[in-house]
Amino acid sequence: MKKLLSGLALLAAAIAAHSDTDALSSAEQSKAFVDLVAGIITCSTRPCLGDGVRHVREVVDDAIVTDGISNYSDLDVAYPSVAGVLQGIVEWDSHERIGLKITDFAVAPPVVTTLLGQSLEGCVIEWAADDPEREDKVPVLTASCTAIGTECRRVSVDVYFGHDLLMVRMSL
Repeated sequence: MKKLLSGLALLAAAIAAHSDTDALSSAEQSKAFVDLVAGIITCSTRPCLGDGVRHVREVVDDAIVTDGISNYSDLDVAYPSVAGVLQGIVEWDSHERIGLKITDFAVAPPVVTTLLGQSLEGCVIEWAADDPEREDKVPVLTASCTAIGTECRRVSVDVYFGHDLLMVRMSL
């Protein structure tokens, strides 16, 4: 009986430690994400919204692939500050739009949107209803706001939530 109780105590401790790790991971992910988006919008992080392709290529040491329309790079390469916390790709359509596609994202949508609303000047989150006419019938949770970037530019921020996936598009 004593062995059973000590085994249960170890199991409970392991579960609690795992929960703490998950909470820490979620907290780290949410902070890294919000800081990255804010940095891109305000240009305190490079490459940022408004940077031309030549400048982006310089910043990421030409670690870019292109399909002729957009340029893509690994999130860790473009933004080393999020390495080990966020993973995914970044897409530059032009100097006026940047998209992030983040995988293995474990933060609940209301947490992300609340933090964005608090961190981005002028950002008041609006939730969009899912389109019932979509052919693929995959539910998509979407939030958006307009934030104030550098030089008082208005920046549209659209956030899409999927299962362990977060996409955000920032455009001037």
